[in-house]
Amino acid sequence: MPVRTFSNPAGNERCLGYACPICGSSVFSFLWEVEGARFHRCCGCGHLQQYPVPVQEELSLRYGEEYLSYELSNEEAFFSLMTKALDDVGFSSITTSRGLAGGRFLDIGCATGRLIEHLREHGWRAEGVEVCSPTARYGIEHRGVPISISTLEQSAFGDQVFQVVHASHLVEHLSDPVAFLQEAHRILDRRGLLVLTTPNSAGLQARLFGSGWRSVIPDHIHLFGRKNFLSLLRSNGFSPISWKTWGGIAKGLAPETIKRPVDRFAKLSGLGDVMIVLSEKR
Repeated sequence: MPVRTFSNPAGNERCLGYACPICGSSVFSFLWEVEGARFHRCCGCGHLQQYPVPVQEELSLRYGEEYLSYELSNEEAFFSLMTKALDDVGFSSITTSRGLAGGRFLDIGCATGRLIEHLREHGWRAEGVEVCSPTARYGIEHRGVPISISTLEQSAFGDQVFQVVHASHLVEHLSDPVAFLQEAHRILDRRGLLVLTTPNSAGLQARLFGSGWRSVIPDHIHLFGRKNFLSLLRSNGFSPISWKTWGGIAKGLAPETIKRPVDRFAKLSGLGDVMIVLSEKR
């Protein structure tokens, strides 16, 4: 079985009925129950999500000291993956060619602020948003980086104030990804870029493992396939201009002689376990 990411068991959060964020359908078929979380597939477009959807304010309370420990123990590995993903979609060359380099950069779900620290050292006016108070305070106190301890919507930024909005492994945790995208659109300037990384439910691992896929966890409310994710971005004011996937076999599941070619195939074919999409604001 693949190693799963950090997650809490499903709690007693209040839940709401919720239409599919991709096609608007409210008709779902039940697939799996995993640690108390019930995953369904939209009958309209095939989108995979929990149903009913837990209330966001209560979901945010799941993250505390245990999450800080998890982030600290994996910090450099996560940072390396984020920078490699940004390189994959041509972040540096695109922002430079568009005159955005060194502008205001918002990292949502920034954890301990490692990426923010790196970007500030390279001339960006970077800051973050993080709902986990212990994790955000670590970044503020140990790295000296600006982090708002809140959700994006609660931060109440001004209109069109950021050149780049970035969120790595965040959008799948949200009750309402449409509201998140609308807020990101509002705070980006007219030339702004949105960069999102999220698990790929159309990837090879998801197809092989089903309910045992490492991203089928109670903390993940929505699991996007590449086609549906690009559609969601377009319908909320963004034009995807660059995307990549990576990860064919989870580490430890196969010898490196098998893992390396499968990983290469998954990346070239768009069947990787994780995807990153860079979009421009329309």
